[in-house]
Amino acid sequence: MRERYLNLLAAAMDEDTAARVHPAFLNILRQLTPDEVRLISLFQHDGPYPLLTVGARYKFGGPLSTELRHFSRLGEGAGCENLARVPLYVDNLCRLGLTELRPVRIADDTRMFRPLEESAEVKAAIARVEARQPPPLASVQKNDDGGDGGNVIVADLQRKALYVTSFGRQFYEACEYRPEPGAR
Repeated sequence: MRERYLNLLAAAMDEDTAARVHPAFLNILRQLTPDEVRLISLFQHDGPYPLLTVGARYKFGGPLSTELRHFSRLGEGAGCENLARVPLYVDNLCRLGLTELRPVRIADDTRMFRPLEESAEVKAAIARVEARQPPPLASVQKNDDGGDGGNVIVADLQRKALYVTSFGRQFYEACEYRPEPGAR
């Protein structure tokens, strides 16, 4: 973190780079944890970085709960110390305007999500959702055909993509600043 801070200061002092250093960058750096700085160091490209959320919902109804939120391999790739907090880190990076989450449409190529979908964590979350029992049938209104109105709980997999914003790209470049040899 100290190195990133010093890089920002050096970039601000370099006349050619100072124009690209937003005045808010030092304030943003103060609002980041060391793990969040590690995540930012992964942003070699603007994305997409795949994220999965496993939720529970009624088969023919709305959402009930979230079992696993913003699951990714970003924390492992960045060497984060507290992997359980990576979803919160993603939220904070979005709050600061460095990244944004975009939903993935059914028509989009979803191959990048396969490694996440096949992970033990996601499979366990799906199994926990599918093991849930719906409320007793006595409290559920029956359909004309005697069915329970879709009173079955199913896992709902939500795919989102994390992208680095243009502001985030400038922040990354300022934090990764390396002066040219002989530059002033």
